[in-house]
Amino acid sequence: MRKVLFCLLTAVLFLSLSSTSAFAGITITSPGSGSSVQSPVHFVASSSASSCSKGVAAMGVYDNNVLMVTTNGSKLDTSVALTQGTHSNTVIQYWDFCGGSGKAKISLQVGTSVGSDALPSNAKTIANIEDRKGWLAYGELAPVYDICTGCSPKVTWGYKQGITSPAVGTVSTRFSVGGSVPYSDALFVNHLIGDGSTLGMPDSNATILNSISHIIYDVYFFSNSLGSAHALEFDTGLNMSGRAHMFGTECRTEGNKLWAIWDNPNHKWVDTNVPCAAVSGKWNHLILKFHHTSDQRLVYESITLNGKVNTLNWTNNSIPSSWHGLVVNFQLDGNKTQVDYSVYLDKLNVTYY
Repeated sequence: MRKVLFCLLTAVLFLSLSSTSAFAGITITSPGSGSSVQSPVHFVASSSASSCSKGVAAMGVYDNNVLMVTTNGSKLDTSVALTQGTHSNTVIQYWDFCGGSGKAKISLQVGTSVGSDALPSNAKTIANIEDRKGWLAYGELAPVYDICTGCSPKVTWGYKQGITSPAVGTVSTRFSVGGSVPYSDALFVNHLIGDGSTLGMPDSNATILNSISHIIYDVYFFSNSLGSAHALEFDTGLNMSGRAHMFGTECRTEGNKLWAIWDNPNHKWVDTNVPCAAVSGKWNHLILKFHHTSDQRLVYESITLNGKVNTLNWTNNSIPSSWHGLVVNFQLDGNKTQVDYSVYLDKLNVTYY
């Protein structure tokens, strides 16, 4: 129903109760050095820069001298995909606003899994995307659903980062839609790799993009107002080698209340037989798994919501595209009343290999 624009825009451990480590101005809550963990590894740490009155600008995680992830501010709460085996040179670092920094080194024994499936050693995770800069936000006014930036108040939209409650980790991001025209939507887009990359990964020679065949979209979402939505859309798009692979999924919260997936060539939603049992007033955990074949066909592998795995293995064709990149989308669809509502996202991770 509302996917034309998408075509165009197309890191378990429990420490002992007293186990925190502090050194180099960094306090590490999780994981403990020398512990055995599963990938993605959940890193929780905080930092202080006593020599800089302006405070801490950012924190990050290095693995064997490779910067895996960075987050803004003095608190780190993120997950990082690490390869299976011994990691003796994992470093958590902070950078302050005065040009200083501090480091804390730990060692880990890592296994690999997302959900119940093992990940290959070359898997990479872009973590906590909801907290990152570079989100683009648009209205989509019914019934045409063309992208619009000047169509308020007929449709209204916005997002706010750094929300401390509700949150699964330290903070979440609130996304909102409203207005007066029924069934109007709010689209939120972040260009991760390729054209317009917000991560500094333009990948001009397509080395990264051409190596990607599998994508996992992993997110927690919360709303007290799911009854005010027509649907929630969770999408990722991979455009490479002249083809667009738009993996679109829609959790319908009214009507048949099923999951639907996006048919690329025919530009339409296709119902699955999988109920979307998202629950208002609690955090829902969603894992979507996709891949494409060597002949550029898309495969929707599975939808896992709150631990219940539903296997799809539904195949669809890609379509021609001159665009170049990996993008993640989240969309709020209004219903017949177009009542204002919000959905919070936390730990939005995209894993690719």
